[in-house]
Amino acid sequence: MDEGRRTKVKGHESRDKNVKSQRSRVMSVKEGKNKAVIKSFEDLEVWQRLHRLVIRIYEITAKFPQGEDYNLKLQLRRSICSAKANIAEGFGRYYYNDSKKFYRNSRGSLLESKDHLLTARDVPNPYISKELYKDLAYEIEISKRLINGLIGSTGSLTRDQAEGRHDS
Repeated sequence: MDEGRRTKVKGHESRDKNVKSQRSRVMSVKEGKNKAVIKSFEDLEVWQRLHRLVIRIYEITAKFPQGEDYNLKLQLRRSICSAKANIAEGFGRYYYNDSKKFYRNSRGSLLESKDHLLTARDVPNPYISKELYKDLAYEIEISKRLINGLIGSTGSLTRDQAEGRHDS
């Protein structure tokens, strides 16, 4: 539910705005026959993938020319870190629409990272190979699809699924 459940109170409807129950939403993900409970942003597959991608980008950009320390290298690191951080921040938001806004920002930062990788591939003395770009672009595409799924599923959980999501 988006803003709480409706209950009858003396002949009229009111919203149950129990902050504690809304703050303790849980997202359940089907894994075969079992359900995994997502209690932290660190449990999200998209955040885990982006975390691995951030580490990989840091390793790759460490080999960029020294003159790129404050240009492409820094922009690429910042944009990929922003993609990951926006997933964490969105997970911690109280309202679903706030969460979705951060997930959308994450998707934008992810595509910004892809653009920086294209530049790194296409400069006169390329900083990354076409094969490496292809591999990183694939990881970005998978992450983008996971973010799209997260955006689509945020706010569409049942109340039972939504209880207990955030760490207290």
